[in-house]
Amino acid sequence: MNRIEGITRIYSQAPWRKQSQIVGLILVVVVFSTLFATVYLHISARTAEVGRQIQVMQNEIDEIDRMNEDLRSQLALIKSSDQMEQRAEALGFQPVQMDEITFLSVQGFMEPPVMVYQHRPVDASPGIAKLPDEYTESLFDWMRRKTAFYLVVR
Repeated sequence: MNRIEGITRIYSQAPWRKQSQIVGLILVVVVFSTLFATVYLHISARTAEVGRQIQVMQNEIDEIDRMNEDLRSQLALIKSSDQMEQRAEALGFQPVQMDEITFLSVQGFMEPPVMVYQHRPVDASPGIAKLPDEYTESLFDWMRRKTAFYLVVR
């Protein structure tokens, strides 16, 4: 019995060794938790930064769209008939009367023929593309076709 107790005493660990193992395990958990938290914070910060950049760019796009619409409205105002008439009068142009117009005949000029278009009903069926059978058959039709193929092959 003494011999067994001696062997167990030799191979049993000292209390300080058990404590150091527990402390080491706790330190490993703390280090990995800290590492995980650091990586998580880095990814979260980067995601927030990219999200903010996207918001800034979207705001720039919206501002440019507003400027484009403003320019279009200014152009429409400038091209309006009232504005064009005012500018023409400011440049010295005057409205013309029918008796003031002189028509010139030009030798060799041929007036383009007048095109008369007739409304014909259009048949819609030739313009519609027919889908292949593979896209229109059901699952059961496909299975029936495949099993029939394998039955014929055997």
